[in-house]
Amino acid sequence: MRRNLVISFILIAFFSVLISTIASLIIYQRALDSATESQTEAIAKSLVNIIQNAQAGIKRLPECQAPNANVIACQRRFLVLLKRVANTGVDLIAVNQAGIKVAGNLPSALSNVNLEPLNLGQPVTGTAGSLVYAFVPLNSEIYQPQDSSLTAAVLMTAPFSPIKSKTLFFLVFGLIVITIASIVGLYLAARFTQPLKRAVEATNALATGNLDTKLEVNKGQPKEFQLLSNSINELATSLKNAKELDRAFFMSISHELRTPLTSIAGYAEAIVDNAISPNEAALIIKEQALKLNRMVQDILDLGKLETRQLTLNLKKVPFIEIISSTLLTVKPLFERANLNLKLSNSIPEDIEVITDADRLKQILVNLLENGYKFAFNEVSINISKEDDLITISVSDDGPGIKAEQKDRIFSRYYSHNAVTQRQAGTGLGLAIVKELCNLLGYKIEVITNNIASDNHKTTFKVMIPST
Repeated sequence: MRRNLVISFILIAFFSVLISTIASLIIYQRALDSATESQTEAIAKSLVNIIQNAQAGIKRLPECQAPNANVIACQRRFLVLLKRVANTGVDLIAVNQAGIKVAGNLPSALSNVNLEPLNLGQPVTGTAGSLVYAFVPLNSEIYQPQDSSLTAAVLMTAPFSPIKSKTLFFLVFGLIVITIASIVGLYLAARFTQPLKRAVEATNALATGNLDTKLEVNKGQPKEFQLLSNSINELATSLKNAKELDRAFFMSISHELRTPLTSIAGYAEAIVDNAISPNEAALIIKEQALKLNRMVQDILDLGKLETRQLTLNLKKVPFIEIISSTLLTVKPLFERANLNLKLSNSIPEDIEVITDADRLKQILVNLLENGYKFAFNEVSINISKEDDLITISVSDDGPGIKAEQKDRIFSRYYSHNAVTQRQAGTGLGLAIVKELCNLLGYKIEVITNNIASDNHKTTFKVMIPST
């Protein structure tokens, strides 16, 4: 990945510099051409002015005034004056009506210049290679060709040094920028890939079972990398907690299974030794076998719930029937413990809900068994309805739950270190309640009063939509 980033940065820099360099060269070349054209025009105009001024000066001489002008003498004076003033090349030529030179010396670089404007009395200027030239028509007092149909003209040339192009400068500058961009690309690639490399190493460590792996969150990094590091750290913490819960689960389930199995084995051995009545032993063995069966069933149900493989049998049922059936199921348990079970119902008896009656009953039985384990004197059920929401509140007057333990109370075999008054259920009850509520679309919350108060109480609220 680092290599790809470096190549990407370099390519971006290269094409950016290339495009900007080409654009700059085009703009520079246009400016250079414009400056060159302006410079040559100025030189040519200067040559024309020199010729015209020299010609006007010669015409004022007495021997160069028509009609008695001495053409040869005037021509000589004219050429000497031009060479002194301009210190440039000077030649006299004659052109025909077609603008073709027929007399005089003409440099080869100027052989293709159109000289027809001379016949109209107009100067001809321009550049040829490194020369600036100016052709200017002459008066007959200075130069008169033998053929009167020809036009006499004077040619002046001046050397011209074009403005030097800076193309090499732009190329060198571009190479320097690309080099700098490559160095910056290496730095940025390292800055971007190092956090990703550490993240990959951390996830590989987690995959191999090293759940103590932590990534340092560098505040100087981009926000996205900080979020990535935090997410991996949270993942490591979650995996570690899950592993600890699994370890606690297997230890607890081993203990829970060992107790009834030991009891069954002990009473079976007592029957063999004739130490107990077979009927009495059979009742105890049956009770322990039922406990084992429920424990196994709870484990299977929890596994199906966690993997969303539990099938629901949803149908419209009378709500009060589910409550009555639940109370009948747990009533013997509460009576044997001499524990008060109180019902407070404020909803009409004909209300129906769409639910899985067996699973809703399982939720209520598990909550009541949990209250049974911790209550000092009483467990109460309060049923109320507000708008389209039925709320079932199961409360006990036990020791309560600490605020920091509320989020873990629904974990498998989690113990909040409160003294258990009685034994009931399998230790998976609240975990199953939470998963069933999620599956049925119910909301569940736990409310606990201040631990230091005299009236300790824990309340579990299940909120069910009514039809």
